[in-house]
Amino acid sequence: MRGQLAKCLDVAEAFSQDCERVAMNRDLSEVGRANALKTILQRAVRDLRDARKPVDDLRKTLETKRSAVKSPPFDKTDLVGALNRQELRAAMRGMDTAVRAGLITTDPTFADALLEQPPVLSGLTPNEGFLVQAAQEARLKTLFGPQLAEIAELESTLNEAAGIAAVARNDLQTKAGMPQLEFDAFATPIEQKLRAPWLVKMGDDQPVLVVQYEKKGSTDLHRHATPDEIRDGKFYASEAEYLAERAA
Repeated sequence: MRGQLAKCLDVAEAFSQDCERVAMNRDLSEVGRANALKTILQRAVRDLRDARKPVDDLRKTLETKRSAVKSPPFDKTDLVGALNRQELRAAMRGMDTAVRAGLITTDPTFADALLEQPPVLSGLTPNEGFLVQAAQEARLKTLFGPQLAEIAELESTLNEAAGIAAVARNDLQTKAGMPQLEFDAFATPIEQKLRAPWLVKMGDDQPVLVVQYEKKGSTDLHRHATPDEIRDGKFYASEAEYLAERAA
């Protein structure tokens, strides 16, 4: 990750140097200089996109791990457990907020009792809605303590990494001299690989192919993808997805 983040900053530095070379090139007209800047900016955005891929991969990993941390439903066949939780809710109805909060955050059985039924059955007032979130956090910590610790560590890493990548992107915008909206309109299609070549792979040991969609109806629907097409292409799930992106 550190190496890739260093590449992000290197991309910004290289773009700055390229901009200076273009500005000092007196052989270029005003139009030629603008076209040259557009070309090097396109290359820089592309390089930054690829350099920050580990950051994007980490974000997807975090989303997957977060989605796996969910409280399981209560066992409706466990009558003893249900009765115990009912008694705990009855007990909480006679407590003040501070006592309820202390039990909910330290005793998982009280947290379960609160979460099983609407909060009002545990005596909570509208102003005590924060206790529901506290109960949810307490229950998840009991069930997924190690997983939550890992998620917290990954979130810290992601925040730091995303911050460095954002600095590099801001440097590109600043050096390009573009307003935010103009820069986003230029960079986003490159970053998100919009309207990308349609890549397919027949097997692990087979070369990557690109679908020649414009030639559909002929016998030559695929050909070997070039290195640039592999770099910029996408593995669309279907023809409908491919066409929908181009219609957007």
